[in-house]
Amino acid sequence: MMAGHVAVEELLREYGGKTPRTRGSWITRHKEGANKSLLSAFPEPVKQAMMQGRAPKPVSKECVSVFFSEVEGFHAISASHPPEKVSDLLNRLVLGLDLLAAQFKVQKVDVIGDEYIAATNFLEEQSDDHAGRLARFAVAATKLATEVVIDPDGPGPPVGLQIRVGLHCGPVSGILAHRGCLKYTLVGQAALV
Repeated sequence: MMAGHVAVEELLREYGGKTPRTRGSWITRHKEGANKSLLSAFPEPVKQAMMQGRAPKPVSKECVSVFFSEVEGFHAISASHPPEKVSDLLNRLVLGLDLLAAQFKVQKVDVIGDEYIAATNFLEEQSDDHAGRLARFAVAATKLATEVVIDPDGPGPPVGLQIRVGLHCGPVSGILAHRGCLKYTLVGQAALV
């Protein structure tokens, strides 16, 4: 069983098969943790500005390595599978990439559909090995993707994903693109692939 299925099954077991939205006590118990989790995705100056109700200033670095990936054939997969299967597939892939990012000390920046964006030497100082660290992450990510089965319940032999990856190094700024939706992203030369 894939790691994504285990996590989902454990959550369903814990909450009696009901989604967290229908469990008021779940929301109350986890609200503080959720707030901390949401804020953990932002650099310290951005967190402080948000908690004080101010618009954060961009966080800029001169040399950051940025990772981009996308699923090969994603449009065909989406067209040939129900939305629930596609959502499950993306959840399993992103969960795996998030676990790899933590292992390699790579910061997840954003997920847009099937695209995953991550960086090194942005939130923490990694100037000695940021490019090599991100390259090792990219190799591990491509291997991981092949282990994420497109449709675990489908007929025939299991088929894993293939992802295309790109790496770029250079200056970037991290910005809160819109205060209302808490969308933090990177802009600049290294964010263009």
